[in-house]
Amino acid sequence: MLVTSGIVALVVAILAGAWRNYCSFWAHKFVVNCPPAWNTDLGRFASLLIVALASIWASKLAADRLFSGPFVWWVAFSVFLIVRWVISKLIGEFRAGREYTALKARLLDKEQAEQ
Repeated sequence: MLVTSGIVALVVAILAGAWRNYCSFWAHKFVVNCPPAWNTDLGRFASLLIVALASIWASKLAADRLFSGPFVWWVAFSVFLIVRWVISKLIGEFRAGREYTALKARLLDKEQAEQ
């Protein structure tokens, strides 16, 4: 049961973290295209809370299952958190970057068609 909850928490943390990176990308590049939930304090805080709690739970369970020494456990816990962050960053940035490139191309084509 703990393994299942850890896997679910990991998936939730990765997807919510990817969504946060996606929103952050759009907030910096083109604010109008940013998801509406990101423009509220509650949306940003809730997504941060979900990512933090799910990441900590999944990393704790993974470190508990794989390592026993206290120092090694903390290192593994930290590595799991960093790996989760990198995966979320890559997914969110890749998706947003792909959409941004498509949007730029579409706007340039529309601009050239008008001329």
